[in-house]
This record gives sequence, structure tokens and C-alpha cells, in this order.
Amino acid sequence: MFEHVASLITSPWILLLVAAAVAVDGFVPVLPSETLVIGMGAVAIGGTPHVALLVAAAAIGSLTGDLVAYHLGDKAASRFRDSAPAASDGKNRLRQCLERGSRALRRYGALAVILGRYLPGGRTATAMAAGSIGYSRRRFWMSSAAGSAGWATYVAALGYLGGAVLSDQPGFAMLPGLLIGAATALTVYIVGRVRRARLSSTGTGHRTASHPDSRLS
Repeated sequence: MFEHVASLITSPWILLLVAAAVAVDGFVPVLPSETLVIGMGAVAIGGTPHVALLVAAAAIGSLTGDLVAYHLGDKAASRFRDSAPAASDGKNRLRQCLERGSRALRRYGALAVILGRYLPGGRTATAMAAGSIGYSRRRFWMSSAAGSAGWATYVAALGYLGGAVLSDQPGFAMLPGLLIGAATALTVYIVGRVRRARLSSTGTGHRTASHPDSRLS
């Protein structure tokens, strides 16, 4: 069993697996792809896979998943427009998620696309919301490409750092990267919650709300 895993890790197919996992995580966020990229970054300290190729594979997968989520968001908006006013609970939850993403996009624009991926579920929500409100495809593509490159470099570097620090203990090599990544996500989440609480207390948060069916020029 271990021999099969080791042979997969050292084969070029592992880069395709990384790209596919990161892409799927963009529209079906079941398992965090960060864990896989961090793990492979720790393994890359040995030279295989090459860390630059790992970053490229993760970035391509991230961009691909974002574009799929954008397309799904566009389709979801069309379904909302065609559906009856009394929607199911599932549709209402999705509508609320898209509305939150829409508010972030209207307030922060491309920055929401770039930084949303650092929050749990933020990448999917922001990309789908961009599609649902007709956010410029070209602008979204450029923002997603920049965000994907930065995210892939950051996450792979976390794993590589852990592999370098704990090279003599490969079983724990992923730990520093996972802890730093979790701390970063938690910090971004807390800052976002504090900002939303302040906006809500002053009443400005309600004035920025909009329906996901509205289209941006």
C-alpha cells in the first residue's frame, strides 16, 4: 500500500491529481484542497514533485474551479428568475449565500475575488455570486488568475516550509503549514465578522444589500 502511494507521489500524475482536486473544490467544497497542496509542498522538499510545478498545478486548478463556479452561479441566477416566488429552503439558502457574495463583490470588487478563497467556502460563494450578478467575465478571469497564483504560492510555500523545518520527521512535516493556514483563515474570518458587525450597527450594511438577479454593467 505504502509503495503505491509513494509511486503516485513521485509520478507526474500527482500534479494532475492536485489540479483536479483544487478545481473540484471550487464548486464542490467537500474537502479542503489546501490540505493536499500543503502536504505535497512538504513532500516537495525532497525534489519531487518540483515545487514550481506544484504551484502551477494548484493555480491552474484554482482558476478552472473558479470559472466553473462562475458559470454555475450564472445558471443559478437564471433558475431563480424563472422559478416561482415560493422557493424551497435549499434555494433560499443558496439565494442568501449569493446575496452575501454579491454584497462583498459590490463593496470590494476584484479584492473579494482575490481574498475570498482564504475563507472557508468563500471561494465558491464569491465565484458563484460573480456569475449570478453578471460581474464582468474578463475582470473576474483576471482577478481569479491573480488570486489563484497568490493562493497556490502561499499554500505550497507553507507545506514546503514545514517540510524544511521537520525534514527529519516526515509524519509531522505538514503540521506547521496547516496551523499557519488555519490561523490565517481564522484571522481573516474574525476581521470580516468585526467589520460586518460595525457596518450593521451603523446601518450601512443594510443599504448595501442587493438582489442576486441584478446585473452589473
